[in-house]
Amino acid sequence: MDITMVVGGVLVSICQTLSPEQIESVIGVLDQLAERPTMSPAERHVFHVLSETLNGKDCGAVERISERRPRLEVIAGGAA
Repeated sequence: MDITMVVGGVLVSICQTLSPEQIESVIGVLDQLAERPTMSPAERHVFHVLSETLNGKDCGAVERISERRPRLEVIAGGAA
């Protein structure tokens, strides 16, 4: 499971600089990795989710997560 998290983070970062054809190639590799018999169901799921995300099927996921984060506000004041 750890390798899928590392691969996922790296792929999302790298794919921001790739052409659409190159991203399609990456998606194909992810689909092939997910179908390997040595993958656990959890790893298979992660690879499928990465593939779908890069394929644009769930493009709003990152935006929805960032919308739920509270804003950081600096409160001006002094120590009592």
